[in-house]
Amino acid sequence: VTVPSTTRSSAASTPTTTTMSLPWAISHEGKKKRQPYKKDQISRLEYEYTVNQYLTNKRRADLSAQLSLDEKQVKVWFQNRRMKDKKLKQRISGPFPLGAPVTPCIERLIN
Repeated sequence: VTVPSTTRSSAASTPTTTTMSLPWAISHEGKKKRQPYKKDQISRLEYEYTVNQYLTNKRRADLSAQLSLDEKQVKVWFQNRRMKDKKLKQRISGPFPLGAPVTPCIERLIN
């Protein structure tokens, strides 16, 4: 980032250009761009998820090799999928799960 500045010399002040490092202006060239999963990869991951929601290290390695994905991508996909299921279940059951005791404090809020 170049920032114009002035320097004081005995003769006269002349504008110069100084290169400064600003933390908010750092480029993220080394960061990988997000690549969405292909349809066949998603369908295979969804199938594996229906079989078992949790993967062993060996199964994760096999899947990543078959789908041309990093093991970390497979691991994170399964973590995100479990969170998606959890949120869907919470949305269906509502704010108060079935069978949960209603305390007088909550009862006042409801009524």
